[in-house]
Amino acid sequence: MTDAPPAATPIAISEEDAHFMRLALREAEAAGERGEVPVGAVLVQAGHMIASRGNERELRHDPTAHAEMLVLRDAAALLGDGGCSTPRSM
Repeated sequence: MTDAPPAATPIAISEEDAHFMRLALREAEAAGERGEVPVGAVLVQAGHMIASRGNERELRHDPTAHAEMLVLRDAAALLGDGGCSTPRSM
């Protein structure tokens, strides 16, 4: 008897999801080129990209400047309500 983990179940990814994942990967690559940990994030709502960022911890000397936090901050500033309720045209 082995304690091997169960095989992963493949999931279907839409072209739209794949597109946004590629954008996040580009942000990660750019962060890595700047000497950051290569992490990127894209915030999408209703099929529209609201924000995309890479890690900026070293650049900003800010331990909270993770890509995920930065896209949330950008979205809140863009939407003006601190909430990510309704996308506006960009």
